[in-house]
Amino acid sequence: MTTSEPSASQGQSTLTSKDALSRLLELIRGIQSVNDVTPEYMGKVMGTKITVVDAEKYGFGQSFSKDWAGGIQRSKLVSGETQLDFSFTSKPGEQPSAAEVCDPDFGQFTAELEAMGLARQSHYGEHGRWLYDYFDGRKMHVEVHAMDVSPQVQGDNKATAKACVKMVTVR
Repeated sequence: MTTSEPSASQGQSTLTSKDALSRLLELIRGIQSVNDVTPEYMGKVMGTKITVVDAEKYGFGQSFSKDWAGGIQRSKLVSGETQLDFSFTSKPGEQPSAAEVCDPDFGQFTAELEAMGLARQSHYGEHGRWLYDYFDGRKMHVEVHAMDVSPQVQGDNKATAKACVKMVTVR
């Protein structure tokens, strides 16, 4: 998958980051399990041309701004499990503000998953450090990872920093 800006001649529409997150929620709302996601369904819901690598791997990527790119991909893991991944990425070594890809923010996005009837829990790593929230229901497990709107936020200000969606994984 590429995360470069698509050209108009490719016939691929360019989504805003808000469109991408909203349509990802619509995609999740419309399935019972990740196995329901076909290239045709993904393209219809996301409103963009899907690149098919093979029957088990397909998706799209694009630039959302000069600092942020991202995309969605469905693939089959070595374990045989099917997985759908969506993420925002910045240039290696860069730490731009996530404000331009933070609508809906983490709280709004996760509230939509709860409204779909998916049960929410938090996952913690070593020393009790929060890693992500996950949502289970129907035949899905959805993980939502966050990033601070401004990665330079430190100390006491971190508690009030706005969280944005960084990555979503559906199994």
